[in-house]
Amino acid sequence: MASKIITTKKVNISHILKLAGRRGIKAEFRTIIEHLVPDLKIQGPHTVNKNVKAVLSGINSEKR
Repeated sequence: MASKIITTKKVNISHILKLAGRRGIKAEFRTIIEHLVPDLKIQGPHTVNKNVKAVLSGINSEKR
């Protein structure tokens, strides 16, 4: 559901990143958002860990 909201641009990405920063997962969200919107390049650190890989795997399986 979240991937559809982000890809249809019905949400403010900077607001999502602000909220993710409060949770300490901003770098992970940067990676996920850039995966969902390939034309978008977000500055700052990006993280790929087992949790991000699981989310990306779920997103990829949803696209099939």
